[in-house]
Amino acid sequence: MEHSIIDNIIVNHTPYDIESYTGASLQSLLTNKLTKLSFKLTIFFGYNASKNSVSHTIEVTEKQYTTLAKAIVSKNKDLLNNNKKFNEIMLNCFEKSNAYNWANTATKIENLYKAFV
Repeated sequence: MEHSIIDNIIVNHTPYDIESYTGASLQSLLTNKLTKLSFKLTIFFGYNASKNSVSHTIEVTEKQYTTLAKAIVSKNKDLLNNNKKFNEIMLNCFEKSNAYNWANTATKIENLYKAFV
């Protein structure tokens, strides 16, 4: 079976396996006091045991950036058509959102604010 560009990046540039893939994003950033344009690919691999998102980011070239946009769309469409994998990802999302606690978030923000002022 032929691997996609994204699959090849996962195998060759991350410690994760292809089956763990849950999505990807591209970033275009101005750095070094707005004098350098850089491009990054972030690949997502679901959640760890602590229910934190797992991702891996690598820097890519401008040419790779434009090519990867189409590859990500294609890979994600394939993922959407895989009902078993899609349901697994959705279950993880629901579990993570059920564990979210606004009171804890409010307390953390309040403590950060107090430390700032």
